[in-house]
Amino acid sequence: MSYKTILVHVDHSRHMVQRVRAASLARNNVNTHIVGVAVTGISRHLRLSERVREQGGQSTDALQEEVSRLHKSAESALACFEETARAAGLHSFECRLVADEELGGLSLQAQYSDLTVLTQLDPDEPANAMADDLPEYVAVYSGRPVLVLPYGYELAALAANPCLAWDGSIEATRAVHHALPLLEQAGKVDILNLCHGRKQPEKNDVAGADIVRYFAHHEIEANVIQDHYMHGDIGAALLAYCNTAHSDLLIMGCYGHSRFQEMLRGGATHTVLEKMTIPVLLAH
Repeated sequence: MSYKTILVHVDHSRHMVQRVRAASLARNNVNTHIVGVAVTGISRHLRLSERVREQGGQSTDALQEEVSRLHKSAESALACFEETARAAGLHSFECRLVADEELGGLSLQAQYSDLTVLTQLDPDEPANAMADDLPEYVAVYSGRPVLVLPYGYELAALAANPCLAWDGSIEATRAVHHALPLLEQAGKVDILNLCHGRKQPEKNDVAGADIVRYFAHHEIEANVIQDHYMHGDIGAALLAYCNTAHSDLLIMGCYGHSRFQEMLRGGATHTVLEKMTIPVLLAH
C-alpha cells in the first residue's frame, strides 16, 4: 500500500521544510503526488457578503486591500513551497491557493488526500499563529488521517519504531488502516493497550490477538504491550511509554470532543498534541 496523494500545509512558518520532508518520507511510491495548500485566511462567507455589498453600491476598500495582501502572502508561501519541494527531489507536486479561512479551507482540501501533514502549534511563532485545534479539527471534519509534527522536531526518519494506541474502538481501527503504508515500510509495530487502574479490557480484541493476526497478513510484526495507568491523563501515559520505548511515531484515534468540552476537561488527543515530542498520526 502507499499514499497516492499527500497534502502539505503551506505557510510562512519555519516548520514548512519539515512538513515537506515528512511528506517525502511518507511516500513509498515515486508517483505519490504532493499538494501544497496555502489558505488566505479570509472566510468564503465573508467574501460572499462583500460581493453582496458591492452589488448594493457599497464598497469596503480596507477589506479589499486586506484580501489582496493575504492573497499575495499565500502566493509567496507557495513559491517557497515549490522551491523546497524541488530541493527535496519531489517530482510530482502542485501548488494550490485556497481563498478561505484555515480550518474550513484545509479540512475541505484534506478530504481529497490520503494524508495531510500539519505541525503542532508553536508558541514561539505568534506571527504565523494557527488555530490551536487545527490538527484535531482537520482530522474530524475531513474524515482523513492527519500526520502532526512536533514544532521542535528534526525529522531524520519516519515510523522506524512506531507505536499504536489500541483500545478496539472504531477510531483506533481507522487509524490502523490509515497508517498501513507507514507500518508496512517499518515492518513492525508496538501495540499499546492502557487500562485505568486494575480494570480489565471490556472488548475481547483489546488484548490484541485479532489485530496481531491482521498485521501478520501485512507482514508486520506486532508486539502487544498491556499496561495500567493509575492516575492522570491517558494522553500523558501514552507519551510516557513512547519516550521509554524510543518510539518515533504514535498512531491513535482522534475522538473529536467539541472545543468547549476540550477546554473544560481536556482529553487524550488534547494532551498528546500539546505535549508531543514525536510525530503523531491521528484518525477519526
